[in-house]
Amino acid sequence: MIKLSSEIWAAMVAEAIATYPLEACGILFGAESNNRIDRFVSIGNSDASPTEYTLDPIQYAEATARASGYGLDVVGIMHSHPAGRAFPSPVDIDRARHPLIPFSWHWVIVGLASTHPEVRSYTIEDGHVQAESIRVTD
Repeated sequence: MIKLSSEIWAAMVAEAIATYPLEACGILFGAESNNRIDRFVSIGNSDASPTEYTLDPIQYAEATARASGYGLDVVGIMHSHPAGRAFPSPVDIDRARHPLIPFSWHWVIVGLASTHPEVRSYTIEDGHVQAESIRVTD
């Protein structure tokens, strides 16, 4: 289970809607020890694509430098599926195999295929997708 505030939840959904019809993406910051997302930072999608994303490397470096100053770690990625459900695609699963991405990362996906945005979180280890619950707090 991951925990996050209603403000972070709303910010992720707002970013997915604002970026539509392209995929939105961003970084989740917190402490790995407590499975809490303390900050979401939107990052530009270098691919500018409705079906794929690449985090802008300069924005990523700037955001991680600022977060480390606050004592926060990267604990996951958020991205959207503008025309799809909130479930990892084969490309998402393949990206999770990158050797620099820890198995503990949370993969939060905002799906916009339904009338209401769908937000789901997963862990992905060696190609195995595991859904995890999201607890929204205030």
